[in-house]
Amino acid sequence: MFYIYYMWILMVKYNSIFLVSLIPTTSLLGYLIILLPEGYILDRFSREKVMFYSSVFMSLVYFSLFIFHYLFWIYIVACLSSLLSNISSDIFSTLIKELVSYNNMSKAISLVEAGRGFSEILGIALGGISISFLSQYFVTLIAFLSFVSIILSIPKKIVTMNKTNKYGYKIIIKVIRIILGFLLIGMIINGLFISLDVYAAGLFHMVLHTNSVYYTLFLLGFSLGSFLGGLIGIKISRYLENVYFISLSIAFFGLCFLIISLSKVPIIDIGIVTILGLFSAFTNIPLTSKLIKIIPNEILGRVNSLATIFLASSSPIMALIYGFLAKFFPLTNVIFMNSILMFLLSLPTYYFLKDIFSYEENDIRFKMDH
Repeated sequence: MFYIYYMWILMVKYNSIFLVSLIPTTSLLGYLIILLPEGYILDRFSREKVMFYSSVFMSLVYFSLFIFHYLFWIYIVACLSSLLSNISSDIFSTLIKELVSYNNMSKAISLVEAGRGFSEILGIALGGISISFLSQYFVTLIAFLSFVSIILSIPKKIVTMNKTNKYGYKIIIKVIRIILGFLLIGMIINGLFISLDVYAAGLFHMVLHTNSVYYTLFLLGFSLGSFLGGLIGIKISRYLENVYFISLSIAFFGLCFLIISLSKVPIIDIGIVTILGLFSAFTNIPLTSKLIKIIPNEILGRVNSLATIFLASSSPIMALIYGFLAKFFPLTNVIFMNSILMFLLSLPTYYFLKDIFSYEENDIRFKMDH
């Protein structure tokens, strides 16, 4: 909701893709700042309490918008809110390991994907509605919703973590090496995907010359696809854990980017990005499920944090680069180049994932202890 609203407002007010690109850049940078200490905290302290306190601080960050209205403060809020909200998201991933049986993990991740998609649909819709009708009430609305998150995150059951965890970061690094190939591929793909966030407002405002409704529907399309992908994944999750399918999906991402770069019809772009969101969910479900299955719970927080550094580290850099490239090249040309890179990545993806999908948790434990 925050991103949708301010990225369009800045696009219209300053007509600068570079200034717009600083919102995803600072938000992703904030996430990277907290990742290492977050992993240690999640493995040593009550994850439910950490989630509650992060919700409290996040609410304070949004309430600060009542006081400060400067451009630089929007970037600070983007950074801090991303930092705090992603803590809750990562905690949720680690709690799944404690609550869900091995055989039901893929179905659980499918539900999480559907829930995330539904949440994004509501956020994007509220952001788009705020642009057109509720601009003067936007800060009040987002502050109220952040207060609701505090109430929803009040701990109902506290799981006490083992504070004498015997595994240090030397062991964590050993585990990271096992999944390094997958992380490098994910890092590149995430970097390419961020172009949709950076260029969405510019694509519809400067290239297609539409109003904010189409921009909102474009971003809604991806989240709608993720939501549907999560729901469908509940039924077909066991068929998604296939390395061939995941590799072909990466190539299909390239095809979707290619169509977006060539299309001049807003409705086609909205339809393609919806399909893109659907297959993004289909690939996230088996990959997330596999990683949670094979990583022991006592190190899951730190492994997840280090893994996310790889997966997310390219995104703020690429967001800044995309904003810079927009000064010299048409947006559609950059998206076209992204499609070519997606096609090229599909083949090595198969070889990297083939090894990872051969591991089970006992194999990881053996390597940790030897």
